[in-house]
Amino acid sequence: MDEELKTYLEGKFAQVDARFEQVGKRFEQVDARFEQVDARFEQVDARFEQVDARFDQVDARFDQVQKRFAEVDANFAQIREELHDTETRLLSEFWKWGRTTEIRVRRLETLDATTADRLAAMEERIFTLERKAEIARSNRRSEYYKSANLTRLSPG
Repeated sequence: MDEELKTYLEGKFAQVDARFEQVGKRFEQVDARFEQVDARFEQVDARFEQVDARFDQVDARFDQVQKRFAEVDANFAQIREELHDTETRLLSEFWKWGRTTEIRVRRLETLDATTADRLAAMEERIFTLERKAEIARSNRRSEYYKSANLTRLSPG
């Protein structure tokens, strides 16, 4: 029985060994599959790293754009302030110019009114002198005609 048992056990061990070999091959297949999965995960990790790097580039670009917007905002604020200062200076100068122009215009209006008054007075004087001259001419004619003993023939 020993020999039978030994043969039997050897057969069983051979079956177990064959089974272990099958299981070992199966584990090798599973290991190969795991290696494929690991390689795929490495590819996915590499792709994620590329995507992360791209996100970092995009973030850096957004930071640059944001910085540029801040510069533009600062420039705009400076331009707005300079424009306000320029407007203030212009308005001040126009006000000064308007004030002096108003004084000049008032002076001219006063001079114009004075000149008009003086002109009216001169016209009145001239009219009075012309009347006196006409009267004097008329008197001289009368005297001439009286001295010449002529009747008055001329108009006047």
